[in-house]
Amino acid sequence: MVKVKNFFDNSRNFLTRRENGLFSAALIISLTYSVSMVLGILRERLLVAHFYACCSQRLDVYYAAFRLPDMIFQLVVIGALSAAFIPVFSEYLTRNEKEANKLASSLVNLLLTFFLLLSIIVFLLAKPISALITGNFAPWQIELMAQMTRVMLLAQIFFLVSNFFSAMIQSHQRFLIPALSPVVYNLGIILSVVFLSPFLGIWSAIVGVLLGALFHLLIQLPLLFKLGFKYSLSFDWANSGVRKVVKLMLPRTLALAASQIEATVSLFLATSLTAGSLTIYYLAQRLVDLPVRLLGTS
Repeated sequence: MVKVKNFFDNSRNFLTRRENGLFSAALIISLTYSVSMVLGILRERLLVAHFYACCSQRLDVYYAAFRLPDMIFQLVVIGALSAAFIPVFSEYLTRNEKEANKLASSLVNLLLTFFLLLSIIVFLLAKPISALITGNFAPWQIELMAQMTRVMLLAQIFFLVSNFFSAMIQSHQRFLIPALSPVVYNLGIILSVVFLSPFLGIWSAIVGVLLGALFHLLIQLPLLFKLGFKYSLSFDWANSGVRKVVKLMLPRTLALAASQIEATVSLFLATSLTAGSLTIYYLAQRLVDLPVRLLGTS
């Protein structure tokens, strides 16, 4: 019994330990991303095995349905995180933990509100926008894409909160749990496709996206609260830290906007070709991006 307790204690300490060295942090991120990368390949392999031969048109719709939610997420969240939030939050954290928590709460609440407003617009206009950004999709495909898009917006809400939590945990120099989040996301999709596809068809992948996004969030909560984070329903736009983050994120957001336009044009062109072309294009793009993502993430 003592050995079992010691095993769990050591495992918990390993998962939550502080990494002071740059090399050890990069190694952890690289290794866990490699695991996630393998699971990502398995995820795509399962999707193709289950749906490409029988219903490639539906698989095309599944990949196309990511476009609008991903665009909003990239512009609202990634711009803030990649260029602004972590350095500003870390600066606050070294001075006053209470103020750092208030900054994080305010920023999450403000961006979540903005994201929800955009999501409502996309939710209501999902069908005409889907028709606009796809090439030769049939009417039933456009209808299905609109339905999937609306569901995926919920997953992006989970991702918005979860990615901020990851950034906060990384600011505390804990890297393993945030790096494991993509692993559980992929597992959510894999398990859903394996067990639910006989009953739900392509919708099993959508359920998997929702479950994976929820797991992505939940796995981080215990460590985040252990590190002392206290959430508050604050919308302090006048907070100097919030204003600094917004100011820093604007150039990055504009740069991301250009890449999102490019991705949308690529979607239009791929969906103008024969059935299955978007799936093939997406998988090829994933393979090209793998080494860049592996090195860039670490």
